[in-house]
Amino acid sequence: MPKLIIDHLNKKKSKRTLTIGKGESLIYLLLGLQPGYKEVTVNLKGRGARAQILGLFIGKHGLGQIKTIQRHLAPDTTSDLLIKSVLFNEASYDFHGLIRIDRSAPGAWANQRNDNLLLCEKAKVNTRPELEILNDDVKCTHGVTSGKLNEEQLFYLTSRGIPKIKAEQLMIEGFVSEVLNKVPDAKKRNLVESLIKETMN
Repeated sequence: MPKLIIDHLNKKKSKRTLTIGKGESLIYLLLGLQPGYKEVTVNLKGRGARAQILGLFIGKHGLGQIKTIQRHLAPDTTSDLLIKSVLFNEASYDFHGLIRIDRSAPGAWANQRNDNLLLCEKAKVNTRPELEILNDDVKCTHGVTSGKLNEEQLFYLTSRGIPKIKAEQLMIEGFVSEVLNKVPDAKKRNLVESLIKETMN
C-alpha cells in the first residue's frame, strides 16, 4: 500500500519537500480548512516512483494559496495531481502548479487537474498550471475548471422533493468526494470527511 501523508494549510507560510525513491509510492493529501499558504515540492528521484497529490481547500473567508511542483527526475515515474476548492462568501483561492520533467526522466507520466466550485458571486479563484518538459518520451496533461453548482442537476434533485439547501449540500459533497475516494485508509478518509463537513457547516 502507498505511504499516506495528510498535511494542512496553515496561516503561516510554509514549504514542504517530499522525495520518492525507486519503486516507492506516495499519496499526499493537503487539507485547506482555513486561509494560508503552502508550497509542496514532490521529487520523483527513482525509477518507477509514483505520487498521488491530492488537495481540498474549503474557503469561507480570506485567501488560500497552494503551490505545487511535480519534479520528474528518473525514468518511468508517475505523478497525478487533483486539487479542488469550494469557495463561499468572499473567499479567494490561488493555485500555481508546475510539472517539470527533466531530460533524465524518459517514460514519465504526469497529470495535473484543478477544479473549483464558486458558491458566491464575490468568491474569486486564480489558477496557473504550468508545464516544463525537457524530454520527448513523456505523457503529460493538465486541466482547470471553475464554475457554480449545475442548475439542471439542482433542479432535478429539488423536483424529487429534496429541499434546495440539502440538494446543494449533496452536490458539494459529491464534488469533494472525488478527492476523498482516492484516500485508501478508510479510518483516515472518514476523519477527513468529518473535518470537511464541520468546516462547511
